[in-house]
Amino acid sequence: MHYSHWSDRFDRDYEDKDLLDRHEAALVLSANSGRVVLVEYLSGLVRRDQLHPTINNRKRWYRYGELRGLVVGLTGGRHMEDNPSPAARRQRKYREKHSRPGGSSRSSQSSGELPGAARSLVAV
Repeated sequence: MHYSHWSDRFDRDYEDKDLLDRHEAALVLSANSGRVVLVEYLSGLVRRDQLHPTINNRKRWYRYGELRGLVVGLTGGRHMEDNPSPAARRQRKYREKHSRPGGSSRSSQSSGELPGAARSLVAV
């Protein structure tokens, strides 16, 4: 599969030899994958030896030729099973009971309070 990506910085389509910063690289991967790929994900690709950045002046540059055909698949945990184990049912029930409507289960952060352990370390 061949992808073509427009560069505002070069005012043309990218060429294989072009070096992209991490934001441009994430945009290319997002376009290839059909979903948003965060710039933080690039370091994971480097750790898995799928990307080989050039480091110049403490900044990483990614070669477009390497990014052009790379598609980032969906990642995440295991799929939910149709017939879960008793432990899985118990965990699901716990998550439903303790989940908040906003998606975060940390109630102390939204109210501006410190968690219990951190609250006890603060000098009064």
